[in-house]
Amino acid sequence: DRFEKSSASISLPLSLDLTDFVLSEERLESLRPFVDRGLEDVKSDGAPCLRYELYGLCVHLGSSMKSGHYVAFVNSGPSLERESWFEISDAKRKSCTRAEVLKAEAYVAFYRREGSGVAADDAIASYGAAAAKRAEERAEDDSDGDEGPSEGEGD
Repeated sequence: DRFEKSSASISLPLSLDLTDFVLSEERLESLRPFVDRGLEDVKSDGAPCLRYELYGLCVHLGSSMKSGHYVAFVNSGPSLERESWFEISDAKRKSCTRAEVLKAEAYVAFYRREGSGVAADDAIASYGAAAAKRAEERAEDDSDGDEGPSEGEGD
């Protein structure tokens, strides 16, 4: 099999500072005379915050890439200082701790700009409603009692 699920464990940082990886305003201005296009949308109107904080994870549960289940961990609080973590799986949502989140083997990590003050409550509500709808639809499909096409149907 060409694709194999990695079992490598990676420690995710709670925050990322990208300052060292972004041009300073002074350096950007020094390069403008040598660049003929592509800097039109680059604004030099102050130093943006380049620090980001962890607010979500997507985790794959299962031993292979061919099967398994995905769960999400989301900080619905506006920051890490005022965090409120949840584990979400299908239509189920339960409160959890930061330690539980950091132990999870993330498939994808989501970061938001520090100080954005954006809480994830709306995302949780939206995800929960969509998951509940999918669960209801599956339950309806299962209760239909339709075992597939009867003889002569679907030929």
